[in-house]
Amino acid sequence: MSFNVRVFDLYMWSEERSTRNKIFDFLNEEQPDILCLQEFFHANKPDPRYKFETLDTLVKFLNAKNYHFYVTNHQQVENNPIVNSYGLITFSKYPIVGKGSVNFKVDGDNACSYTDVKIGTKIYRVYNAHLASIKLNKHDYKALEKVNQNEYSKDFEDELMVFSKLKGGFIRRESQADSIAKSIADSPYPTIVCGDFNDTPASYAYEVIGNGLSDAYIESGSGLGLTYIGKFPSFRIDYLFHDKKLRSERYTTHPEKLSDHHPISATLFNN
Repeated sequence: MSFNVRVFDLYMWSEERSTRNKIFDFLNEEQPDILCLQEFFHANKPDPRYKFETLDTLVKFLNAKNYHFYVTNHQQVENNPIVNSYGLITFSKYPIVGKGSVNFKVDGDNACSYTDVKIGTKIYRVYNAHLASIKLNKHDYKALEKVNQNEYSKDFEDELMVFSKLKGGFIRRESQADSIAKSIADSPYPTIVCGDFNDTPASYAYEVIGNGLSDAYIESGSGLGLTYIGKFPSFRIDYLFHDKKLRSERYTTHPEKLSDHHPISATLFNN
């Protein structure tokens, strides 16, 4: 399973205090053997201002108790020993025998980690990726809505800003995709690639990372498979690729709206 949990709605984007617990309930019911989460949040100590435990709680109820937490950003709480950590985490029911990350040329909140899991006598390398987003704000969305209505800003300032952000996102993802593809090519093990690519199946990132792999959605999914919950882009931007030595069944885009992404999952078998 792959799921961008949007830091469990820590900042109350949904204005719904129970979102974190609903995500826990969903994961507890599904119990995936391997779980890749993007935009993960964990605090090393409970904050007295609010109780927001994540990692400790997940380890308690998941069958997949082994984990690899790759931190992309630390934040020290002012005048407090609490450290908030953000990044990618991969849980595994199976033993973890290796860990690492893909080196992106430009550091930031985006990252790709890999976790080597041993299933029986075989080892598989599981990539957990979060590629660069476009980072549109409310003003940008309003500009796009006006374009759809054939209304434009003076001197096209708003529209040019949006297109500049789009271009910047494409350029960053191109470099990140190249780095991930090289790591996959160098992997000594069959690979599984999960994550939020922030890009469509017609993109450079999809083509480069998925080259030589099978797309679980195409192999065993159905319907439109849209994973992003938002105005733009409302497309399939979360993926689950796997080595062609494996086959997928029961690919599912889960209907839950607990983040700005739908969770996705599939069952993989050896051919």
